[in-house]
Amino acid sequence: GIAQYVNNRFDKQVGTDSYNGGDITIGTGADAAYADVDAVQAAITFVPEKTGQYEVVFDFNHITTSTATTEFRSETTFRITDGTTASFAKFSGGLMPATAAGSGRISQPVMVRHIFTWTGGVSRTVTLQKFNRTMTAVSTNVVGASAATGEIYMTACKV
Repeated sequence: GIAQYVNNRFDKQVGTDSYNGGDITIGTGADAAYADVDAVQAAITFVPEKTGQYEVVFDFNHITTSTATTEFRSETTFRITDGTTASFAKFSGGLMPATAAGSGRISQPVMVRHIFTWTGGVSRTVTLQKFNRTMTAVSTNVVGASAATGEIYMTACKV
C-alpha cells in the first residue's frame, strides 16, 4: 500500500533549541546588509519528516545601551532565514533624548516567525540575522542570551 500522512493537531513534528551562554554582540555601527547574529548559537537545525510547511519561531530580547549624553538612536531589523527563503523583517530599537551618561537603555522582546516550505528528509538550518540600520551614540548592542537578559528560544513545527 501507499503510506499516507494525516496532518492533524495530534501528529506534529516539533523541534526546539535554546541558548543562554552569554549575550551575543551584534555591533554598534550601521550595517550594509543582513548578517548572521551567530550561525551556531542563534540557529536551529531541523530535519523535516515530510514535505510541507513548517513554522519556525525565534524569541529573544534585544538590548542596546548608550553612555553618551547626546541623543541615542538604535534601529535594528531582525529576520530568520534558511539560506533560500527569509522572513519579513521585525523592527527593534528606538530613540531616546539626551540623558545623563550611562543611563540610556532600550530593551525589547522580539519574536520572529516564518512559515517555510521544505522537502522531507533534508536537514535545514535556520539562522537569526540582523541589520543595524541606524546607530547613533550606541555603546552596546546585543541579543540577550544570559541568565540576566533571557535566552534565545527557537522552535520549528510542522503546520
